[in-house]
Amino acid sequence: MDRDTPIARIVPYTQEAEPLKVRRPLRRYASLQEVPLPRPWKVRVDIVALLMEERQGER
Repeated sequence: MDRDTPIARIVPYTQEAEPLKVRRPLRRYASLQEVPLPRPWKVRVDIVALLMEERQGER
């Protein structure tokens, strides 16, 4: 699940199932290491402090 949305279904394996087909990536980059990172976000807020504050509410 991703935010209460199903993203996969687990089903039992059967001998009649089609064999797994491995395809080449259709994307521009062959691996995740080749994907460029976005520019840093310029904000004047302590992101870690905001994250810690948000997580304290769950305890």
